[in-house]
Amino acid sequence: MSMSILLDREQEREAPPPHSYERRSVRPEPPRSRTPLWIAIAALTLGLGGVGWYAKSHMSGQDGLIGELKGWPAAVAAVRQQLTSTERLLAEVPKEIDALTGRVSDLDNKLTTGLAKTQQGTRDAAVSLRKEIASARTDARAQDQASEARIRELEAQQQAQVTRTVQLEREVANLNGKLAGMGRDLNSVSDASVRESAKLRQDIGRTSGRVEQVASFNNRARDRFEAVEGRTQEIAPGIMLNISRVDLSHRRFDGWLQLVNDSGRFLWLRDQSMLQTVAFYTGKNALRHDLVVTDLSAGGATGYLIFPRQGELQGAE
Repeated sequence: MSMSILLDREQEREAPPPHSYERRSVRPEPPRSRTPLWIAIAALTLGLGGVGWYAKSHMSGQDGLIGELKGWPAAVAAVRQQLTSTERLLAEVPKEIDALTGRVSDLDNKLTTGLAKTQQGTRDAAVSLRKEIASARTDARAQDQASEARIRELEAQQQAQVTRTVQLEREVANLNGKLAGMGRDLNSVSDASVRESAKLRQDIGRTSGRVEQVASFNNRARDRFEAVEGRTQEIAPGIMLNISRVDLSHRRFDGWLQLVNDSGRFLWLRDQSMLQTVAFYTGKNALRHDLVVTDLSAGGATGYLIFPRQGELQGAE
């Protein structure tokens, strides 16, 4: 709106309304001051300047908005490119899913194969363990058979000793006969020589009795016993046995014997082997006894005790 138009409208508002012409006497009015008009014009000018400044600033903001609107096609094109790239990526997703499915399938196959191999290895190990157990049992039976064979061998050796002892007895008897003949031939010898010959005969007699005793060693009575590890028990009258340690891997044992009738005397059994004869003498006549352990177990030992002959016992009484 121009400045001239605003001034015309202001003048129209200030102009007096038209009056009808009447004939009357009009008193002349004093002249009016124009200062308010100029004040109004100045205010209007200021208002128009403010309106122009506001319009200009508003139009500059609209120009920025219009500039932004001009940049939208490029932004839309960039968004379209991003959408196209996203569609391409989405198109690649099924392929990646198929590849991942194939990897999972291969891994499943490998796990299945590995599990089957592990199960087969476990079965093979179980079969091998059964074979080892069977072999160990076979070895144990073989060891038992070897122990029995060793016992039979010892008995055969004892029988051979008996046979040899009988032969010695016969040789001693022949020697006694020869000595008897020599005694008859020496009757003419001096008394000293006779006494010496008599003493020699006595010595030979004692030797003969000892030979007879040895010859009857394997014909003595036996009494089987079972000893519990760590417990003292009586295996014969006046004879106590204690097995303190058992070594199954080496078939050896430790312990002690107590001879109650010999003032409670102790005989220590240290690192004794199974089937090894332990000889000891007891009583005032020192009669021989023999202890033999034939088997060892985790709980103790078993064996037998060999006593003197009945004739030796009666002679000792």
